[in-house]
Amino acid sequence: MAKSKRFFLYDSPHGKRYAYRREYKGQQLRKRGFETKSEAEAHLRRAMTDIDARERGEIRSQPTARETIELHREPRYQGEEWNLMLARLNAVAGGFFHWQRTVAKREHTDEFGDKIKTDETYYSRALGGSWHKVLRVSSRSMDSLMFSFFEGNPWLLQFVDSRLAAQDKKSRSAMEQIDKFLDRPSQ
Repeated sequence: MAKSKRFFLYDSPHGKRYAYRREYKGQQLRKRGFETKSEAEAHLRRAMTDIDARERGEIRSQPTARETIELHREPRYQGEEWNLMLARLNAVAGGFFHWQRTVAKREHTDEFGDKIKTDETYYSRALGGSWHKVLRVSSRSMDSLMFSFFEGNPWLLQFVDSRLAAQDKKSRSAMEQIDKFLDRPSQ
């Protein structure tokens, strides 16, 4: 393998593409489909640093949902801010199957492994029609879910806020029509 080229150009259905092939510390590294040679070089460097990290005993991966929740245990939202974030999350969900506040009648575990105690408030959301599966999430998990969904995503916040404003305008219009029908002055 010592004489072969590390990077090469090949014909694909999508046009000319770059690929690499290299042996590094006893492991064969191959990947195809890069539009530029620099993309292929960057990918090869990442693959080699991942092998080096494994040798050192480091773990390189994205945290799971459970690990993310464990990292963020303190509540971020309270009071009106909590209600606004929940309304934003429900606006993303669409017209049906919103998150609902529920009080636990018995102790159980939520979808992320967090314990929900008896008489504790948790949030539930139906995932289907009449005989549906229900997704149950503790208040702590819901806080982390809202944080991870909206934090650092200004485009999504702007989109959801415009959707909430449109829903509010539609509700006001419907109330005005009801007031006209009942011949009452609008408020």
